[in-house]
Amino acid sequence: MKLASLVFASAVSCAMAQPVVDNVVMQQAEGSCMVTVGYSLSEKAIVTVDFLTNGVSIGGAQFNNVAGDVHKVVEAGSRKIFWRPEKSWPNVRLRDVPITAKVTAWAQNTPPNYMLIRIDAETSHLSAEQRTTYYETADALPFPGGVKNDLCKTDYLVFRKCPAANVTFRLGTNSKEYNDSAKWIGHLVTLTNDFYIGVYEVTQRQYEYFGTTKPRPSYFTEDYAMRPVENVSMVTLRGWCNYDASATPENGKRKYWPESGHDILENDSGTSNALWRVRAITGQMFDLPTDAQWEFAARAGKGGVIPDGTGLWDNVDGLTGKQRMIKYARCTNSGDISVASSVAIATTPPDQGGTAKVGSYEPNAWGIYDMGGNVFEWCLDYWWEFTTDPLMDPPGPATPKNGETSKNRVARGGAWNNNYDQVTINYREAKNGLGGTKIVGFRLCLTLP
Repeated sequence: MKLASLVFASAVSCAMAQPVVDNVVMQQAEGSCMVTVGYSLSEKAIVTVDFLTNGVSIGGAQFNNVAGDVHKVVEAGSRKIFWRPEKSWPNVRLRDVPITAKVTAWAQNTPPNYMLIRIDAETSHLSAEQRTTYYETADALPFPGGVKNDLCKTDYLVFRKCPAANVTFRLGTNSKEYNDSAKWIGHLVTLTNDFYIGVYEVTQRQYEYFGTTKPRPSYFTEDYAMRPVENVSMVTLRGWCNYDASATPENGKRKYWPESGHDILENDSGTSNALWRVRAITGQMFDLPTDAQWEFAARAGKGGVIPDGTGLWDNVDGLTGKQRMIKYARCTNSGDISVASSVAIATTPPDQGGTAKVGSYEPNAWGIYDMGGNVFEWCLDYWWEFTTDPLMDPPGPATPKNGETSKNRVARGGAWNNNYDQVTINYREAKNGLGGTKIVGFRLCLTLP
Protein backbone atom coordinates (compact mmCIF):
# COMPACT_ATOMS: atom_id res chain seq x y z
CA MET A 1 0.00 0.00 0.00
CA LYS A 2 1.12 3.55 -0.64
CA LEU A 3 2.29 5.21 2.54
CA ALA A 4 2.52 8.86 3.37
CA SER A 5 4.19 10.77 6.16
CA LEU A 6 1.33 10.98 8.64
CA VAL A 7 0.73 12.22 12.15
CA PHE A 8 -2.39 10.62 13.60
CA ALA A 9 -4.62 12.09 16.25
CA SER A 10 -3.91 10.34 19.51
CA ALA A 11 -5.85 9.77 22.69
CA VAL A 12 -4.34 9.58 26.15
CA SER A 13 -5.75 7.61 29.06
CA CYS A 14 -4.49 6.67 32.49
CA ALA A 15 -6.10 4.42 35.04
CA MET A 16 -5.43 6.71 38.03
CA ALA A 17 -4.35 10.31 38.65
CA GLN A 18 -0.83 8.91 38.70
CA PRO A 19 0.98 7.51 36.80
CA VAL A 20 0.30 9.80 33.85
CA VAL A 21 0.74 9.30 30.11
CA ASP A 22 1.27 12.48 28.06
CA ASN A 23 2.52 13.73 24.69
CA VAL A 24 1.16 10.83 22.67
CA VAL A 25 2.06 11.10 18.96
CA MET A 26 1.57 8.40 16.31
CA GLN A 27 3.49 8.54 13.04
CA GLN A 28 4.02 6.47 9.92
CA ALA A 29 6.92 7.70 7.82
CA GLU A 30 6.91 7.91 4.01
CA GLY A 31 7.57 4.51 2.44
CA SER A 32 7.54 2.63 5.74
CA CYS A 33 5.11 0.06 7.12
CA MET A 34 6.22 0.74 10.69
CA VAL A 35 3.93 2.84 12.88
CA THR A 36 5.61 4.51 15.85
CA VAL A 37 3.71 5.76 18.88
CA GLY A 38 5.71 8.05 21.12
CA TYR A 39 4.63 8.98 24.64
CA SER A 40 5.97 10.19 27.96
CA LEU A 41 5.35 8.42 31.27
CA SER A 42 5.44 10.21 34.62
CA GLU A 43 6.51 7.21 36.72
CA LYS A 44 7.09 3.48 36.51
CA ALA A 45 3.86 1.74 35.51
CA ILE A 46 2.23 -0.97 33.42
CA VAL A 47 1.51 0.42 29.94
CA THR A 48 -1.01 -0.89 27.40
CA VAL A 49 -2.11 0.42 24.02
CA ASP A 50 -5.29 0.31 21.96
CA PHE A 51 -6.00 1.63 18.48
CA LEU A 52 -9.35 3.24 17.79
CA THR A 53 -11.29 4.26 14.73
CA ASN A 54 -14.28 6.52 15.24
CA GLY A 55 -13.73 6.03 18.96
CA VAL A 56 -14.09 2.22 18.77
CA SER A 57 -11.24 -0.28 19.23
CA ILE A 58 -10.16 -2.06 16.08
CA GLY A 59 -9.78 -5.19 18.23
CA GLY A 60 -6.71 -6.58 19.93
CA ALA A 61 -6.21 -9.22 17.23
CA GLN A 62 -5.42 -6.42 14.77
CA PHE A 63 -2.44 -5.15 16.76
CA ASN A 64 -1.17 -8.10 18.78
CA ASN A 65 2.27 -7.72 17.16
CA VAL A 66 3.09 -4.41 18.88
CA ALA A 67 6.53 -4.14 20.48
CA GLY A 68 8.59 -1.72 22.47
CA ASP A 69 7.54 -0.04 25.70
CA VAL A 70 4.10 -1.60 25.95
CA HIS A 71 2.14 -4.40 27.64
CA LYS A 72 4.67 -4.60 30.46
CA VAL A 73 6.13 -2.63 33.34
CA VAL A 74 7.78 0.46 31.84
CA GLU A 75 10.17 2.93 33.45
CA ALA A 76 9.33 6.65 33.50
CA GLY A 77 10.49 8.90 30.67
CA SER A 78 10.06 9.23 26.89
CA ARG A 79 8.99 5.89 25.42
CA LYS A 80 8.04 4.32 22.09
CA ILE A 81 5.66 1.65 20.83
CA PHE A 82 6.11 0.01 17.42
CA TRP A 83 3.37 -1.56 15.30
CA ARG A 84 3.44 -3.34 11.94
CA PRO A 85 -0.24 -3.09 10.90
CA GLU A 86 0.21 -4.89 7.60
CA LYS A 87 1.05 -8.14 9.43
CA SER A 88 -2.37 -8.48 11.05
CA TRP A 89 -4.49 -5.87 9.26
CA PRO A 90 -3.25 -6.35 5.67
CA ASN A 91 -6.20 -5.04 3.69
CA VAL A 92 -6.51 -1.66 5.35
CA ARG A 93 -4.90 1.56 4.12
CA LEU A 94 -4.06 3.46 7.28
CA ARG A 95 -3.91 6.75 5.45
CA ASP A 96 -7.64 6.30 4.69
CA VAL A 97 -8.64 5.38 8.23
CA PRO A 98 -9.28 7.95 11.00
CA ILE A 99 -7.23 6.08 13.59
CA THR A 100 -6.01 7.13 17.02
CA ALA A 101 -3.74 5.53 19.61
CA LYS A 102 -4.89 5.20 23.20
CA VAL A 103 -2.01 4.65 25.61
CA THR A 104 -2.98 3.69 29.16
CA ALA A 105 -0.81 3.66 32.27
CA TRP A 106 -1.79 1.36 35.13
CA ALA A 107 -0.43 1.52 38.64
CA GLN A 108 1.17 -1.82 39.44
CA ASN A 109 -1.37 -2.53 42.16
CA THR A 110 -4.27 -1.93 39.73
CA PRO A 111 -3.19 -3.88 36.64
CA PRO A 112 -5.17 -4.64 33.45
CA ASN A 113 -7.60 -7.53 33.01
CA TYR A 114 -5.10 -10.09 31.71
CA MET A 115 -1.66 -11.11 32.91
CA LEU A 116 0.52 -13.48 30.87
CA ILE A 117 3.65 -15.18 32.24
CA ARG A 118 6.04 -17.23 30.15
CA ILE A 119 7.29 -20.30 32.02
CA ASP A 120 9.05 -22.55 29.47
CA ALA A 121 12.64 -23.57 30.06
CA GLU A 122 13.97 -21.53 27.13
CA THR A 123 13.28 -18.34 29.08
CA SER A 124 14.82 -19.48 32.37
CA HIS A 125 17.52 -16.80 32.00
CA LEU A 126 14.92 -14.00 32.07
CA SER A 127 13.83 -12.19 35.20
CA ALA A 128 10.29 -12.63 36.44
CA GLU A 129 9.45 -9.10 35.29
CA GLN A 130 10.74 -9.85 31.81
CA ARG A 131 8.57 -12.95 31.63
CA THR A 132 5.39 -11.03 32.50
CA THR A 133 3.14 -9.00 30.20
CA TYR A 134 -0.32 -7.41 30.59
CA TYR A 135 -3.31 -6.85 28.29
CA GLU A 136 -6.70 -5.20 28.44
CA THR A 137 -8.52 -7.81 26.36
CA ALA A 138 -8.20 -11.54 25.69
CA ASP A 139 -7.64 -11.08 21.95
CA ALA A 140 -4.74 -8.65 22.47
CA LEU A 141 -2.42 -11.42 23.67
CA PRO A 142 0.48 -11.85 21.20
CA PHE A 143 -0.74 -15.08 19.58
CA PRO A 144 -3.27 -15.98 16.89
CA GLY A 145 -6.53 -16.54 18.71
CA GLY A 146 -5.39 -14.64 21.79
CA VAL A 147 -6.12 -16.43 25.04
CA LYS A 148 -7.43 -19.49 23.18
CA ASN A 149 -4.02 -20.25 21.67
CA ASP A 150 -2.48 -23.53 22.82
CA LEU A 151 0.59 -21.67 24.10
CA CYS A 152 -1.60 -20.33 26.91
CA LYS A 153 -2.12 -23.93 27.98
CA THR A 154 1.51 -25.04 27.74
CA ASP A 155 4.38 -22.53 27.69
CA TYR A 156 2.56 -19.65 29.38
CA LEU A 157 0.26 -19.06 32.35
CA VAL A 158 -2.62 -16.69 31.61
CA PHE A 159 -4.71 -15.00 34.29
CA ARG A 160 -7.97 -13.02 34.37
CA LYS A 161 -8.49 -10.24 36.91
CA CYS A 162 -11.62 -10.62 39.02
CA PRO A 163 -13.04 -7.23 40.15
CA ALA A 164 -13.69 -8.24 43.75
CA ALA A 165 -12.50 -5.17 45.70
CA ASN A 166 -15.19 -4.13 48.20
CA VAL A 167 -17.80 -6.32 46.52
CA THR A 168 -20.44 -8.16 48.53
CA PHE A 169 -21.96 -11.26 46.95
CA ARG A 170 -23.86 -14.36 47.96
CA LEU A 171 -21.60 -17.35 48.53
CA GLY A 172 -23.43 -20.64 48.28
CA THR A 173 -26.98 -21.11 47.10
CA ASN A 174 -30.56 -21.73 48.18
CA SER A 175 -33.15 -24.47 47.98
CA LYS A 176 -34.71 -23.00 44.82
CA GLU A 177 -31.45 -23.16 42.91
CA TYR A 178 -30.20 -26.47 44.19
CA ASN A 179 -30.99 -27.60 47.72
CA ASP A 180 -30.57 -26.32 51.23
CA SER A 181 -27.70 -28.56 52.31
CA ALA A 182 -25.40 -26.91 54.83
CA LYS A 183 -22.55 -27.71 52.44
CA TRP A 184 -23.49 -24.69 50.35
CA ILE A 185 -26.11 -22.73 52.26
CA GLY A 186 -26.18 -19.13 51.05
CA HIS A 187 -24.58 -16.29 53.01
CA LEU A 188 -23.15 -12.85 52.22
CA VAL A 189 -19.41 -12.44 51.72
CA THR A 190 -17.42 -9.25 51.11
CA LEU A 191 -14.00 -9.36 49.46
CA THR A 192 -11.67 -6.39 49.85
CA ASN A 193 -9.15 -7.06 47.05
CA ASP A 194 -9.18 -7.79 43.37
CA PHE A 195 -7.37 -10.97 42.39
CA TYR A 196 -6.02 -12.77 39.35
CA ILE A 197 -7.15 -16.34 38.72
CA GLY A 198 -5.99 -18.80 36.10
CA VAL A 199 -8.03 -18.73 32.91
CA TYR A 200 -7.34 -22.47 32.77
CA GLU A 201 -6.70 -25.26 35.24
CA VAL A 202 -2.96 -25.94 35.48
CA THR A 203 -2.05 -28.41 32.72
CA GLN A 204 0.37 -31.30 32.76
CA ARG A 205 2.83 -29.48 30.50
CA GLN A 206 2.79 -26.39 32.72
CA TYR A 207 3.32 -28.62 35.75
CA GLU A 208 6.41 -30.11 34.10
CA TYR A 209 7.96 -26.63 33.90
CA PHE A 210 7.55 -26.25 37.64
CA GLY A 211 10.38 -28.78 37.90
CA THR A 212 8.91 -31.06 40.52
CA THR A 213 10.51 -34.37 41.41
CA LYS A 214 7.44 -36.08 39.91
CA PRO A 215 7.09 -34.15 36.63
CA ARG A 216 3.85 -35.82 35.63
CA PRO A 217 1.96 -37.45 38.46
CA SER A 218 -1.22 -37.52 36.40
CA TYR A 219 -3.22 -40.62 35.64
CA PHE A 220 -4.22 -39.62 32.11
CA THR A 221 -1.18 -40.09 29.89
CA GLU A 222 -2.63 -40.02 26.38
CA ASP A 223 -2.10 -36.68 24.57
CA TYR A 224 -1.40 -35.30 28.00
CA ALA A 225 0.14 -31.83 27.56
CA MET A 226 -3.05 -29.74 27.64
CA ARG A 227 -5.05 -32.00 29.93
CA PRO A 228 -5.25 -30.70 33.52
CA VAL A 229 -2.71 -32.06 35.94
CA GLU A 230 -4.37 -34.27 38.55
CA ASN A 231 -3.32 -36.70 41.23
CA VAL A 232 -1.69 -33.83 43.16
CA SER A 233 -2.17 -33.53 46.91
CA MET A 234 -1.86 -30.56 49.22
CA VAL A 235 1.51 -32.00 50.25
CA THR A 236 2.65 -32.05 46.62
CA LEU A 237 1.62 -28.41 46.25
CA ARG A 238 2.77 -26.96 49.59
CA GLY A 239 5.70 -29.24 50.44
CA TRP A 240 4.69 -29.94 54.02
CA CYS A 241 1.91 -31.58 55.93
CA ASN A 242 2.02 -32.67 59.56
CA TYR A 243 -1.01 -33.53 61.65
CA ASP A 244 0.77 -34.20 64.92
CA ALA A 245 -1.59 -32.91 67.60
CA SER A 246 1.31 -31.05 69.21
CA ALA A 247 2.10 -29.12 66.01
CA THR A 248 1.74 -25.36 66.14
CA PRO A 249 2.67 -22.49 63.83
CA GLU A 250 5.34 -21.54 66.37
CA ASN A 251 7.18 -24.86 66.40
CA GLY A 252 7.08 -25.08 62.61
CA LYS A 253 5.68 -28.59 62.42
CA ARG A 254 2.73 -27.65 60.25
CA LYS A 255 2.75 -25.15 57.40
CA TYR A 256 -0.79 -25.60 56.30
CA TRP A 257 -3.48 -23.01 55.58
CA PRO A 258 -4.91 -21.14 57.41
CA GLU A 259 -2.60 -21.47 60.43
CA SER A 260 0.36 -20.02 58.57
CA GLY A 261 -1.41 -17.99 55.92
CA HIS A 262 0.10 -18.48 52.49
CA ASP A 263 3.31 -20.00 53.81
CA ILE A 264 4.81 -22.99 52.01
CA LEU A 265 7.90 -25.09 52.65
CA GLU A 266 10.97 -23.69 50.95
CA ASN A 267 12.38 -26.09 48.40
CA ASP A 268 15.61 -27.02 50.12
CA SER A 269 15.19 -30.78 50.30
CA GLY A 270 14.00 -31.88 46.88
CA THR A 271 10.38 -32.14 47.94
CA SER A 272 7.58 -31.71 45.42
CA ASN A 273 6.26 -28.38 46.61
CA ALA A 274 5.05 -27.12 43.25
CA LEU A 275 3.80 -23.78 44.56
CA TRP A 276 7.30 -22.86 45.75
CA ARG A 277 8.52 -23.37 42.20
CA VAL A 278 5.66 -21.35 40.76
CA ARG A 279 6.65 -18.43 42.98
CA ALA A 280 10.33 -18.81 42.08
CA ILE A 281 9.55 -18.69 38.34
CA THR A 282 6.96 -15.90 38.40
CA GLY A 283 8.31 -13.78 41.24
CA GLN A 284 4.76 -13.47 42.61
CA MET A 285 2.94 -14.94 45.61
CA PHE A 286 0.66 -17.30 43.74
CA ASP A 287 -1.39 -19.73 45.76
CA LEU A 288 -4.65 -21.61 45.60
CA PRO A 289 -7.84 -19.52 45.73
CA THR A 290 -9.87 -19.40 48.90
CA ASP A 291 -13.28 -21.03 48.75
CA ALA A 292 -14.85 -17.56 48.44
CA GLN A 293 -12.47 -16.39 45.70
CA TRP A 294 -13.11 -19.54 43.71
CA GLU A 295 -16.89 -19.09 43.74
CA PHE A 296 -16.64 -15.35 43.00
CA ALA A 297 -14.59 -16.14 39.90
CA ALA A 298 -16.90 -18.98 38.89
CA ARG A 299 -20.02 -16.81 39.15
CA ALA A 300 -18.45 -14.02 37.07
CA GLY A 301 -21.01 -11.51 38.28
CA LYS A 302 -24.01 -13.74 37.65
CA GLY A 303 -26.49 -15.62 39.83
CA GLY A 304 -27.67 -19.18 39.41
CA VAL A 305 -25.51 -22.29 39.51
CA ILE A 306 -24.82 -22.62 35.77
CA PRO A 307 -22.27 -20.25 34.21
CA ASP A 308 -24.96 -18.61 32.10
CA GLY A 309 -26.55 -17.32 35.32
CA THR A 310 -29.52 -19.69 35.39
CA GLY A 311 -30.77 -22.25 37.89
CA LEU A 312 -30.28 -25.98 37.49
CA TRP A 313 -33.98 -26.78 37.40
CA ASP A 314 -34.95 -23.93 35.05
CA ASN A 315 -35.99 -24.51 31.46
CA VAL A 316 -34.47 -21.70 29.40
CA ASP A 317 -35.15 -21.28 25.67
CA GLY A 318 -36.32 -24.87 25.56
CA LEU A 319 -33.14 -26.22 27.15
CA THR A 320 -32.98 -28.08 30.45
CA GLY A 321 -30.35 -27.40 33.07
CA LYS A 322 -28.48 -30.51 31.96
CA GLN A 323 -28.45 -29.37 28.34
CA ARG A 324 -27.11 -25.97 29.34
CA MET A 325 -24.56 -27.29 31.83
CA ILE A 326 -22.87 -29.71 29.43
CA LYS A 327 -21.92 -26.77 27.23
CA TYR A 328 -19.66 -25.53 30.04
CA ALA A 329 -18.48 -28.62 31.90
CA ARG A 330 -16.83 -31.96 31.20
CA CYS A 331 -18.93 -34.48 33.10
CA THR A 332 -20.45 -37.95 32.68
CA ASN A 333 -23.38 -36.59 30.71
CA SER A 334 -21.43 -34.49 28.21
CA GLY A 335 -23.45 -35.19 25.09
CA ASP A 336 -21.90 -37.69 22.72
CA ILE A 337 -18.67 -37.91 24.70
CA SER A 338 -18.99 -40.62 27.32
CA VAL A 339 -16.60 -40.01 30.17
CA ALA A 340 -17.87 -42.70 32.50
CA SER A 341 -15.16 -43.99 34.82
CA SER A 342 -15.48 -47.48 33.33
CA VAL A 343 -13.94 -46.25 30.04
CA ALA A 344 -11.55 -43.66 31.46
CA ILE A 345 -8.33 -45.66 31.47
CA ALA A 346 -4.99 -43.87 31.40
CA THR A 347 -4.63 -44.17 27.63
CA THR A 348 -8.14 -42.92 26.83
CA PRO A 349 -7.79 -39.98 24.41
CA PRO A 350 -9.11 -36.67 25.79
CA ASP A 351 -11.90 -36.54 23.20
CA GLN A 352 -13.20 -39.93 24.30
CA GLY A 353 -13.04 -40.07 28.09
CA GLY A 354 -11.51 -38.93 31.34
CA THR A 355 -10.28 -35.35 31.45
CA ALA A 356 -10.65 -33.04 28.48
CA LYS A 357 -8.02 -30.62 27.24
CA VAL A 358 -8.51 -27.39 29.16
CA GLY A 359 -10.66 -24.89 27.31
CA SER A 360 -12.63 -27.54 25.42
CA TYR A 361 -15.95 -26.18 26.68
CA GLU A 362 -17.46 -22.71 26.78
CA PRO A 363 -16.05 -20.15 29.24
CA ASN A 364 -18.02 -18.18 31.80
CA ALA A 365 -18.83 -14.48 31.42
CA TRP A 366 -15.27 -13.48 32.42
CA GLY A 367 -13.65 -15.84 29.93
CA ILE A 368 -12.59 -18.41 32.56
CA TYR A 369 -12.78 -22.06 31.49
CA ASP A 370 -13.65 -25.33 33.25
CA MET A 371 -14.89 -23.86 36.52
CA GLY A 372 -17.27 -26.82 36.45
CA GLY A 373 -16.21 -30.35 35.57
CA ASN A 374 -12.94 -31.70 34.17
CA VAL A 375 -11.22 -31.89 37.58
CA PHE A 376 -12.09 -30.78 41.08
CA GLU A 377 -9.90 -27.86 42.13
CA TRP A 378 -8.21 -27.50 45.50
CA CYS A 379 -9.05 -24.45 47.61
CA LEU A 380 -7.05 -23.17 50.59
CA ASP A 381 -9.78 -23.68 53.14
CA TYR A 382 -10.24 -26.52 55.57
CA TRP A 383 -13.52 -28.30 55.03
CA TRP A 384 -16.56 -27.22 56.99
CA GLU A 385 -20.20 -26.64 56.18
CA PHE A 386 -21.34 -23.07 55.58
CA THR A 387 -23.35 -21.01 58.04
CA THR A 388 -25.63 -18.06 57.36
CA ASP A 389 -23.24 -15.58 59.03
CA PRO A 390 -22.01 -12.73 56.80
CA LEU A 391 -18.22 -12.73 56.41
CA MET A 392 -15.41 -10.52 55.12
CA ASP A 393 -12.45 -12.08 53.28
CA PRO A 394 -13.11 -15.51 54.79
CA PRO A 395 -9.94 -17.64 54.95
CA GLY A 396 -11.98 -20.64 55.96
CA PRO A 397 -12.34 -22.16 59.43
CA ALA A 398 -9.42 -22.01 61.84
CA THR A 399 -9.38 -25.80 62.22
CA PRO A 400 -10.64 -28.67 60.08
CA LYS A 401 -13.94 -30.30 60.90
CA ASN A 402 -13.51 -32.96 63.61
CA GLY A 403 -10.32 -31.26 64.74
CA GLU A 404 -6.92 -32.80 64.08
CA THR A 405 -8.46 -36.11 62.97
CA SER A 406 -9.65 -34.52 59.74
CA LYS A 407 -7.35 -33.81 56.83
CA ASN A 408 -10.08 -32.57 54.52
CA ARG A 409 -9.86 -29.46 52.36
CA VAL A 410 -12.44 -27.85 50.13
CA ALA A 411 -12.47 -29.04 46.53
CA ARG A 412 -14.60 -27.16 44.04
CA GLY A 413 -16.37 -27.59 40.72
CA GLY A 414 -16.83 -31.33 40.33
CA ALA A 415 -14.97 -33.57 37.91
CA TRP A 416 -15.18 -35.53 34.67
CA ASN A 417 -16.81 -38.50 36.40
CA ASN A 418 -19.53 -36.50 38.18
CA ASN A 419 -23.11 -36.05 37.03
CA TYR A 420 -24.16 -32.72 35.54
CA ASP A 421 -25.79 -31.66 38.84
CA GLN A 422 -22.44 -32.10 40.64
CA VAL A 423 -20.44 -29.69 38.49
CA THR A 424 -22.43 -26.59 39.38
CA ILE A 425 -20.91 -23.32 40.60
CA ASN A 426 -21.95 -23.95 44.18
CA TYR A 427 -20.84 -27.58 44.37
CA ARG A 428 -18.12 -28.32 46.92
CA GLU A 429 -16.79 -31.45 48.55
CA ALA A 430 -14.38 -32.47 51.30
CA LYS A 431 -11.26 -34.15 49.93
CA ASN A 432 -8.33 -35.64 51.82
CA GLY A 433 -5.46 -33.17 51.47
CA LEU A 434 -2.84 -35.86 52.03
CA GLY A 435 -3.63 -37.80 48.90
CA GLY A 436 -4.05 -37.18 45.21
CA THR A 437 -6.61 -38.74 42.90
CA LYS A 438 -7.32 -38.66 39.19
CA ILE A 439 -10.24 -36.29 39.74
CA VAL A 440 -8.52 -33.44 41.63
CA GLY A 441 -6.26 -30.74 40.17
CA PHE A 442 -5.78 -27.03 40.86
CA ARG A 443 -5.93 -23.48 39.52
CA LEU A 444 -3.60 -20.64 40.52
CA CYS A 445 -4.68 -17.40 42.18
CA LEU A 446 -2.94 -14.14 43.08
CA THR A 447 -4.55 -11.66 45.47
CA LEU A 448 -3.70 -8.07 44.51
CA PRO A 449 -2.67 -5.51 47.14
